Amino acid sequence: MAEIEISSASTSAASQISEADSNPNQRHCSVLLNELNYIPWSRAITLALGGKTKLGFINGSIQIPTPLSSEYETWLSKDQLVMSWILNSMEPSISAIFSYSESSLHLWKSVKEICLVTIDKDTYLVQMHDMIRDMGREIVRSESKDDPGKHSRVWQHKDYFEVLSENIGTQTIEGLVMNMQMHPALRNSSKVVLETNAFTRMRKLKLLQLSHVQFSGRYEEFPAGLRWLSWIKFSLASLPTDIPLENLVVLEMSNSSLRQLWKGLKYLPSLKILNLSHSHDFTETPDFSCIPNLERLILEDCTRLINVHESIRVLQKLIYLSVKDCKFLRKLPENISILTLLETLDISGCS
Repeated sequence: MAEIEISSASTSAASQISEADSNPNQRHCSVLLNELNYIPWSRAITLALGGKTKLGFINGSIQIPTPLSSEYETWLSKDQLVMSWILNSMEPSISAIFSYSESSLHLWKSVKEICLVTIDKDTYLVQMHDMIRDMGREIVRSESKDDPGKHSRVWQHKDYFEVLSENIGTQTIEGLVMNMQMHPALRNSSKVVLETNAFTRMRKLKLLQLSHVQFSGRYEEFPAGLRWLSWIKFSLASLPTDIPLENLVVLEMSNSSLRQLWKGLKYLPSLKILNLSHSHDFTETPDFSCIPNLERLILEDCTRLINVHESIRVLQKLIYLSVKDCKFLRKLPENISILTLLETLDISGCS
């Protein structure tokens, strides 16, 4: 793409911002950036700036004039205006991190580098930048210090056990992380079973990460709005039929006792990442026609997996597939060759 010259004869920074758009305190995005929502936030910001023909300030298509140029002061005032709009679309504690950015382009790149979640190349678990994680935890510590059931995020072992065992969760909770092996009093116990009705009032829960946790009760109590479910060491042979999964974007069930993902058919139109790695009892993949928008499928070290369902051909958005160390996997469906977006196929360690 050719660079856009900053001159009176072409589209200039000055001509791209009208007087009506000169308020630096305006918010042009209804989504405030927090530690979990970078992707929808960046989309909302892009749409807002695109609608005002301001994308050039964050995608680099507007050339930054030299400080001695007659255009520099005009560009600087307009660029700082765009930067203020972006900062005003963040939660205050996050905007403080980026408030010293040199330009809106620098700000945009920095936010992407720090906030965008990544997938660990060794564990294949979805991760966020440590700075954002720690910052989010500091925010939560200031919320209802004596009542973890009213925190927006719950991750400390004392808090999550209290919330689930005493059923004090509320609709304020949006993220919950629970690892029973990290609880000092319970790490050597396999007899603790919690009740699913502890989730009844957590209607806004979007992120749920569980490890070495067992439940009894009706799984329909789980929040229907879950977007990210990670359950390490899941102990059942298949996911309960009544668990609501329709809105999931990420499903991680590594090191599980799963033999099959679920019984029958479940339609998950939003699912993009499915990780079943190191599930040594897993023998059959689901019908992929029910998860048509899948982008990453991780089946590494599923040592009893023999076949991959031929419906994998419908995954036209699949970019990553790993069946590494699936020792009994004899072959992949021939129609996998029609997956034109597939960038990585790892079959190392297969027989």
